[in-house]
Amino acid sequence: MAEPTPRYQCPYLGMAADRGLTSVNPTHSHRCYAQRPPGEPDLAYQAEFCLTARHVSCAFYAAAPAAGEPARNAEASRSREPRGRWPRVLLWAGLTLALIAVVFFYWLDLSGRGVSLFDRGGAQADAPLVQQLPAAATETIPAAEAVPATATPAAVAQRVIAEATRFSTPTAEPGGRIMALEPAAGEAGWWSSEEARGNHLGDSYLHAGYYQGQAFVAAARFNLAQVPRGAAIREAILRITGLESNRLDPASGGSWTLQLLADSSLPDYARANFQQVFNAPAAATLFPTLYPADLDRGNVNVLPLDATARAWLEQQVLDAVPGVIVRIIGPGGGDTLFAWDSGSGPASFGEGPQLLLNLAAPPPTAPPLPTEAVIVATLTPTPENVMTAAAEAWTATAVAITTGTATPLTYRAVTPTPSPANLATLQANALLAGLPPIVPHTPTPANEATATVDALIAAAYAFLTGTPTATPVDAVTPIVITPTPRPQNIMTQAAHYVMATRDAIAAPDPTPWPYNAIIATLTPTPVVITYTPPPANRATAAYQEAMATAVALIVGTYTPLPPNAVTPTPTGAVIQPPPTLDLLPLPATAAPPTATAAPPAADATPRSAADAALAANLQQAMREANDALVALIEAPDTPRDGLQAYFCGAAAWRKVTAYLNGLDAQANRPTAATYTTTAAEPPVREPDGRWRLRQVEAWSYTMSQGGTIAGNEEYLYWLVAAPGRAPAFCIDDYAFQAAR
Repeated sequence: MAEPTPRYQCPYLGMAADRGLTSVNPTHSHRCYAQRPPGEPDLAYQAEFCLTARHVSCAFYAAAPAAGEPARNAEASRSREPRGRWPRVLLWAGLTLALIAVVFFYWLDLSGRGVSLFDRGGAQADAPLVQQLPAAATETIPAAEAVPATATPAAVAQRVIAEATRFSTPTAEPGGRIMALEPAAGEAGWWSSEEARGNHLGDSYLHAGYYQGQAFVAAARFNLAQVPRGAAIREAILRITGLESNRLDPASGGSWTLQLLADSSLPDYARANFQQVFNAPAAATLFPTLYPADLDRGNVNVLPLDATARAWLEQQVLDAVPGVIVRIIGPGGGDTLFAWDSGSGPASFGEGPQLLLNLAAPPPTAPPLPTEAVIVATLTPTPENVMTAAAEAWTATAVAITTGTATPLTYRAVTPTPSPANLATLQANALLAGLPPIVPHTPTPANEATATVDALIAAAYAFLTGTPTATPVDAVTPIVITPTPRPQNIMTQAAHYVMATRDAIAAPDPTPWPYNAIIATLTPTPVVITYTPPPANRATAAYQEAMATAVALIVGTYTPLPPNAVTPTPTGAVIQPPPTLDLLPLPATAAPPTATAAPPAADATPRSAADAALAANLQQAMREANDALVALIEAPDTPRDGLQAYFCGAAAWRKVTAYLNGLDAQANRPTAATYTTTAAEPPVREPDGRWRLRQVEAWSYTMSQGGTIAGNEEYLYWLVAAPGRAPAFCIDDYAFQAAR
C-alpha cells in the first residue's frame, strides 16, 4: 500500500521511482533521501525506524537537514564550490568522452550489433523458462531464438509514452489520498496448462501466452484491507512492467487481456491450479487490450480502470472483501509468450504490478458492514453409539457413490449455538465471557423448622470443610425458562411452525435472552414399548443378531427408541422364544437375511415315506438346486432366472434372493463354494402334500480377501412336484440350524 507520507514516517523516506510516495509496509523499493546518494534501508530497519515514530532516533535523520530543506542546502553548497580552471577541464573531458561514445554507438549500429539499455541481467536469449513443480522434477523449457523486432514509429511512440507516464502520480483532492497497492510476496506468479497441480507464485516472471503446446496464465493479488471503506475511487490505474520478451513472436499476432477477479472466485488462491485460475469468472475487463507492438522488456503498460470497473472495486472495498485479483490471459496459440515483472525473485527489476488509487475523502464514519446471508442448518445429533456412527458413514458413502458429491450451497451454512444443557455449562459460559458469576437460587425457608434445618446443615459444612467462600456481590441467579411442550402429533407441530413464522414477521428482531437464562428440562411422558424377552439359548441370540444385521443391510438402521421409552414389567408367564431356524449358511463376514417362521416341526401325525425311486428324484432335485446356487455365488453377475426354477416357492425365493443380495453387499464376499451332503433322512410326505427332506450339509467358502470359511448346517427342505417341467421337484420353503 502506498500513500502520501504520514507524519509518523520519516520525511526522507520515499519510493525509488517517486520520492513523494511511500508504502505502509517495508519494501525494497524504498530509498533513504537523507543519504547522498539515496540509500536502500533493509526491511527490518524500515519496520523499526523508517515507518514508525522512532525515525527521529535514526543517525541519518539527525545528520540530514530538516525535511523540505535539502534542495536549498544543496543550492547553498553548490554556491560555495571553488571556481577555477578545474571545472573547465572536467567539462572539456566530459564532452570528449561523450563524443567518443556517440562514435562508438554509431559504429555498433552500422555493424549490426545492438545494445539493449534494458538488459540488466545478460542476454535474454540465454534465459530459460524454468517450471518449478512442487515435489516433482524440474522441467526446463528451452529458450527460443530471439525474434528481431522492427522499431516502428508507433512502437517507439508507445514506448516513449509508457516511459513518460511510468512514474507519474495523480494529485489527490483535498481530504483524499493516493494509495499504490502492490502484491505481497508470494501473491503474484504464473500457471501452466501442463501442470495439473501446483503454481509458480513468487516467481520473478508473470508469463502469459502460448509456447510449445502449453498455455500460460498469470495473476497477481492486491490486498484491499488498508483502503478506507466508503471513500470514492476517483481514478484507478494498473501498471505492469515487461521483463522478458525473447519468446514473443510479433508475427504470430495475438492479444493479451487483463481482467479483475473477485477474491471469492479463487478462495484458495495459494493452492489454485491452472484450470481454476483460467476458468474463474471475470468481474471486469481492463482496456486497452495489449498487442505485440505494446510489449517489450522494460516497457510499462498503463491500463486505467473505467467507471464500471471502479464502481465494482468500490463495492468490493465497501463489502470488506480482503483482496482483488488481476489475471493476465494471452493468445491461445501461435507460440508467442511474454512475461511481466512480478516484483519479487532474483530476476525481477523490482517493478512489480502496481494498482494506483486516487481516493476521495472517506466519510467520517465508516459505513456498516453488509449483513451476510447464511443458511441456518440444524445441528446433527451426536451418534449414540458406534453402530449409529458406522451407519451414518455408510449412508454418506452410498449417497456419494449413487448421486455424487453434494452441490455446494450458494450461502454459507451455519449452525445455531445450542442452549446450555445444565447449570454447570451456563456458569462456565459466564466465566469464559467475563460476566458476573451465576449461583444457584437458594429458596427462602417455608417455615421455622426448615430454617432451623438449613442452619444446622450450614454449621455442619462449616465444621467439616471450613467457612464457605462468600458469594460475590455481583452474582446473579439463573432465569429458568419453561420450554414449549413437545408436540403430540404432526398437526400440533405444524401449528407451532405457523405461529413462530407469524411472530418472526411481526417482530423480526426478537429480544435476546439474558446470559443467565436456562431452559428447564421437561419430564418426558414414558413411551411403553413391547417387552423383548432375552434369548433362551445361544442359537436364539445368534439368530436375533443375524436378523438385525440383515435388516440393517437391506432396509437401513432401526429407528432408535425415544429416550423416554420404557418396557412393562414382565409377569411370571412363560414367554416362548421365536423359532431358531434360519436361512442358508453365510460366511462369517456376510449377514443372513430375515427369516420367516419355519413350518411346523415333525409331530405324531402319520406321514408316508417315499419309495426308493422317488427319494432318488428328490435328492437329485436338491443337488441341482445347490449346484445352481453355487454357480450364482461364483458368478454373481449371472441372471437369477434359472435359479428360480429350483426355488419355486414364494418364501424360498424371497429367502435365497435376500441371501444373495447380502453376499453382494459384502466387501469380503465368497468367490467359490463347495458343499457335501454328510447325512440325510428319507423323504417324508407331509399332510399338506409337500415332501420334507432333512439333511446335513458341509459348506466351504473361498473369500475374495483370502482365506476359507467352512461350517456344517442341518437343513429342512419342503419340496413340491413341478409336473411338466424340469426339475420335477422344486423347493417351496426351507430353514436351517447349526448341525448338532
